[in-house]
Amino acid sequence: MVTTFANQYLWRGFVLNDSPALQPAVTLSYRGFSVSSWSNLAYRAPRGQAWTEHDLTVGYSRGLGPIGLFGGYIHYAFPDVPQDGVRYSHEFYAGVSFNGRFQPALTYYRDVGDGEGSYLYLSGNQSLWQAKNCNLILTMGLGLNQHLWQPHTTISNFDTTLTFEVRRGVVALKPFLTYTVGHRSLFGRHTTFGIAITWLE
Repeated sequence: MVTTFANQYLWRGFVLNDSPALQPAVTLSYRGFSVSSWSNLAYRAPRGQAWTEHDLTVGYSRGLGPIGLFGGYIHYAFPDVPQDGVRYSHEFYAGVSFNGRFQPALTYYRDVGDGEGSYLYLSGNQSLWQAKNCNLILTMGLGLNQHLWQPHTTISNFDTTLTFEVRRGVVALKPFLTYTVGHRSLFGRHTTFGIAITWLE
């Protein structure tokens, strides 16, 4: 289980809500299969739409030596959107990851609902410094948006994130800072910061 507190909700370069956000998530896993629930609760939202999003994800992953394969389905719900607005969308995804230096991963997403577009994300992470129960991690990612919730094919987000992980018993505290750059007129530049609290298995 993970609970994240962030200064805003930034998703693939889009600022979906620029107010402080609470983002609780829980995942159940069994033999490569997983089901997860994730929500965004905004501190300030228009027309009382505090519960701005709920994502239900069903996935499967499998390791083949140093290679990991994964895929699944995401159901997006926007609970507090008025009845005449977009309240749901659906997305399938598939990807591959590699063990080793920087642990690169490439994931392809295809929205088959109101988003009607594709998104390709290349990411990787590397530990910069480690001590007992502490870890400083650099994560970088590059997202290509092809007509997903907007009419163009363009770089939507180049993310650089620093996370400082501190483990205490069954809890991991992860304060983070993310700087995001995307297409100038469509996405712009943004800084996101907060803390994630993870209850370890």
